[in-house]
Amino acid sequence: MGGSLSARTVRGLDVLLVVYVVVWTVLGALIGADIQRQADLSDQVTQIGRALTDIGAGLDVLGGLPLVGGEIDAAAGRVTEAGESVVQSGRESRAGLERMGALVGIAFAAVPLMLVLPVYVPLRRGWRREVRAVAAALAAGDPGLDLALARRALGTLPFSRLRELGFPSPGASEEDEVRGLADEAVRRLADEELRRLGLERPG
Repeated sequence: MGGSLSARTVRGLDVLLVVYVVVWTVLGALIGADIQRQADLSDQVTQIGRALTDIGAGLDVLGGLPLVGGEIDAAAGRVTEAGESVVQSGRESRAGLERMGALVGIAFAAVPLMLVLPVYVPLRRGWRREVRAVAAALAAGDPGLDLALARRALGTLPFSRLRELGFPSPGASEEDEVRGLADEAVRRLADEELRRLGLERPG
């Protein structure tokens, strides 16, 4: 399939792939950043926990008073413990949200690529190998290249373009058409195929 692509089509596919990658990468980055912004809520939880810890510390001071000190001291311990638990929970929540934001951002960028690249990369490589092979034969002056390119042009050029070039002859098969081509006609068809591949003759 790669050999039937034109240079213009491949360039168009390259641009589409770049746009596709950029769109999904930006989308992933925005969603990841939005999730990480939710970590600000965890900071508020952490602040509440610290406030409770401060209250517990204040109550602990009052625990040294005579008569009521024992009850206050017990309450201070519970408040302090609750505050420390809330602080720990807030920190863990923030870390979890930050990890989730990073993972979601990466997934949004990576998964679409994993769906497209296994198909596109072999197609692109096949086309590139074909172009390099033709370019090498062209540079080496392969005497059979024009005829091979002309055969391919008869099979790949749009019918309207073939008619503009005077092909096919009424009632002639593709093989008969190729055999009956004059050198000038072979070269015209070969040049059309070279243009399709994005190549030019040396000089």
